Amino acid sequence: GPLGGLFMDDATTSVWVTTANNILLNLYLNNSWPAARTRQPRVNEENEMKKTADLDGSKRISLEEHYFRHFADIDSSGLIEPWEFELSLYAPDSPNSFADHDLNGDGAISWLERKRIFADNHPKDGNLDYAEWRLADYPLIYGPFQGHTQGGRMIRPQEYLNYMLYHDCTIRGSLAYSRPLSSFPWDESCPLVVSVHDQGEFGPFVVNENGLAEVAGSDSALLGGFAIRAWENITARLLWTYSLELVTAGGRRHHRELSEYRVDRPELSTRTFRLALLTE
Repeated sequence: GPLGGLFMDDATTSVWVTTANNILLNLYLNNSWPAARTRQPRVNEENEMKKTADLDGSKRISLEEHYFRHFADIDSSGLIEPWEFELSLYAPDSPNSFADHDLNGDGAISWLERKRIFADNHPKDGNLDYAEWRLADYPLIYGPFQGHTQGGRMIRPQEYLNYMLYHDCTIRGSLAYSRPLSSFPWDESCPLVVSVHDQGEFGPFVVNENGLAEVAGSDSALLGGFAIRAWENITARLLWTYSLELVTAGGRRHHRELSEYRVDRPELSTRTFRLALLTE
């Protein structure tokens, strides 16, 4: 891997797939079986295998990922339950209990919950700094070190919970739509609520065509204007589903404080993310 450890990247995986197929072909030929029954995997099949094995979207498959998916996760549910934890290599002589792993308290351990445990070791304090993040081979492009940390460059448990939900919504979208993370996939099970400013007479960026002062959770058909049309075009290409919400009028109609858009941390229970469409 780039910083040590055993990893398989795209090139290594392709070599492995080709070698495995050649071994299979030799087996067929040596036993006089019809060689036409085996073939090289197609590009989409190989890519699908890589996406399935790459649990964190880092474009590399680590030994830890391989063990988690093929050995620790006995029932292939994608999660480690207490009985699987006790049978795995995670439990014996480990200072971290099942409860230490289960950050969100849902009774099972996801890959990111397991990864947080072995990434936190310089020092082992429950938080992740940038060096620990890179050493554990987290995906930097979707990582919280792009300006999303609070109180310095350190990922604390609450911020990691937010990241886990964000990551899950993107990974699920990537698998559902067969799109890479670079295409900004988003799963429809994670609602997006977009706050917009009803500019009224100060348009034409957002126009409330229904004539209402506030339309909470409104359908986009009630709203018009350049910003709404641009937003609809962007989200159509990204395959995002969302609902629009007009912010209430307050103070001067042509000026809004960012806090009025009600953008805050994601709601973990409902998996909801709030965005703001800014036009000023």
